[in-house]
Amino acid sequence: MAVAFAAQKSLEQLLGGIVLYIDRPFVVDDYIGLPDGVFGRVESMGLRSTKIRMSGKGTLLVVPNSSLTEANIENFTGAKKIISMIYLTFYEAVTNNEKALIRQLILDTTRDIFGVDSRSTEFTFNDITEQETPD
Repeated sequence: MAVAFAAQKSLEQLLGGIVLYIDRPFVVDDYIGLPDGVFGRVESMGLRSTKIRMSGKGTLLVVPNSSLTEANIENFTGAKKIISMIYLTFYEAVTNNEKALIRQLILDTTRDIFGVDSRSTEFTFNDITEQETPD
């Protein structure tokens, strides 16, 4: 009886993990919000707990699956997206290696910003030549 009582929490978390796996209220890389103000990106889902990277702070929060099965989870990933265009002007020619570095730098620095989806981020480099104006 003592062993069953001691294993109650572990069994509860395991069953919570199974329920989350079957229901799929979110998947890895989804942005979710919980009633207690937790907001972030799901990094991993295990049988006992789920890891959420907190947006803004960058800290990792480990939440027992048993508490997630009882919470109202808001999934922001399926929400409408806004298109944002950023123009950068370089006054010197940019090599292919520099272009790759710029791409990687932008993807790395925007990874934890809500609404920026690296899967739909596109880069275009245009060569702009100065046009002479007629006198």
